[in-house]
Amino acid sequence: MDLRMDAKAETARAYAGYDEDQWKRFLRFTRDEAQNLSALYNSWDEVYANEKSAVLARVNALLEPEEIPKANTRLMNWRMPKAYKKITAQRNRQGESNKSTDQSMGREKPFDPIRDSA
Repeated sequence: MDLRMDAKAETARAYAGYDEDQWKRFLRFTRDEAQNLSALYNSWDEVYANEKSAVLARVNALLEPEEIPKANTRLMNWRMPKAYKKITAQRNRQGESNKSTDQSMGREKPFDPIRDSA
């Protein structure tokens, strides 16, 4: 069975052979890895091949003690762009939230030459 990049999560879970709890752990580990990498790379495609291999090794090292089957490159290449997309969306929402807060604060007290000259 091959895993298409546009496959649904349930298809990817079946491909990996994970039950629901194992899948949740895999998602957590890969999300944490994507969070760490996002400080250095804007997308999974930008990550160097040797770093991708290291990420796969770290994820598998976390899966092993829980007796969760190892992930492979295909599964990681399916998952990591999605994890990056979520992280980027969260950052954009936070940025917009901060921006609107800054703008609304500016509107609350417009410049008053008498008040502000003192």
